[in-house]
Amino acid sequence: MKKYYLLNVIFLSGLALLILNDHYFKWTFHNWLTGKASDFLGLLLLPMLISFFFPKRPAWNVLLSGLFFAFWKSPLSQALIDTYNSWTPIPISRVVDYTDLLALMVLPPTYWLIRNLPQYPSLHLRQLRLHPLVVLLPTVLAFMATSPRRGHYWTPTYSKMSCYKCTLQFKLSQSEILEQLQAEGIAVEVDSVPAQDSYIYKAYFENPQPQYAYPFYRVGRLVIGPDTIKNLQFALKPIRSNKTKVYLNGMDIPKDTPIPKLRKRFREEYQHLIEQFFSDHLETD
Repeated sequence: MKKYYLLNVIFLSGLALLILNDHYFKWTFHNWLTGKASDFLGLLLLPMLISFFFPKRPAWNVLLSGLFFAFWKSPLSQALIDTYNSWTPIPISRVVDYTDLLALMVLPPTYWLIRNLPQYPSLHLRQLRLHPLVVLLPTVLAFMATSPRRGHYWTPTYSKMSCYKCTLQFKLSQSEILEQLQAEGIAVEVDSVPAQDSYIYKAYFENPQPQYAYPFYRVGRLVIGPDTIKNLQFALKPIRSNKTKVYLNGMDIPKDTPIPKLRKRFREEYQHLIEQFFSDHLETD
């Protein structure tokens, strides 16, 4: 019976929606609904996933899911995330947004579903001849992929495109990255007035780490083939002594660029250009 906690219509439909939302809808629409949908779907699926392993404790499974979600969405989880990201090849992240806790309201109906699933055989996918472990792997990967997608927004006053969660990672120290960029003839300046909405601004100034250099920099003019990028703003966050994450925070763009065209062009052209430029010009061992 426990296999039907995974092999049922609601679980597999929710899993498909979660993957579709994280990998298509968030990129396409970038709105409040797509952001919260992943939280609701995740809290629908997680108790059923735990119940697959511990089918005799549905109430505890739901309670554990709610407590973990609240912990994950709080600043208390940051140390755990940083530790995990320091060694994993697949980093994870999340944004502390207490409105995400609205998703906890899905737990009571999820508990009811788990308790009553045996009474609704029509929901069981008996004709689906799959071992539940085949569903387990994509489910775990889907949960890992519910980290916030890269977000972009338009700031007309400064004619600047800002980017959240646009990151690269190199096996170089902070100073080595700066030295290599300077050696390539790229004029890197200290950004004394970084964008306060940049991803690591708040974390850096609330929890300064004296052993690391000031992390915010800018390049006034960067020519990449036929394209000229102005006021490229980025930050360097050391992960270890020989490993650094580069955050691409923003750049100046033409004021008259239509918003739909801007979003598409940034994702498909500007972002790719800059990431490729950094990758091509920074040599790692």
